[in-house]
Amino acid sequence: MPGQSPFAVRSLDGLPVVTAPAEIDIRNASELAAALLAAATGHPTVVADLGDTEFCDSSGLSVLVMAMKRAQADGGELRLVVRAPSVLRVFAVTGVDKVFRMFASLPEAVAGTP
Repeated sequence: MPGQSPFAVRSLDGLPVVTAPAEIDIRNASELAAALLAAATGHPTVVADLGDTEFCDSSGLSVLVMAMKRAQADGGELRLVVRAPSVLRVFAVTGVDKVFRMFASLPEAVAGTP
């Protein structure tokens, strides 16, 4: 459907969860930013479910880092669900794997325990 964001926002056990599509890049990074901002309204901690994401470019990384900084400023955090080796590799090469709490599954991320 035209105009509909590929980033679904829902609540799970009281935490907002933003579910990302298979690819995050320059074409949809602004929609990711908008979804993360909407999810963070009234919630310092947000989960970004990148479990089905196979590709994330620098614009997507930038949005995630900005969302993490905003969450930390509000006393919360941005938790990431990441499974794809290609995305994990990009995170490792850029060093962001050291600044995010990353989880292998959505239930682990919501609970905050690996």
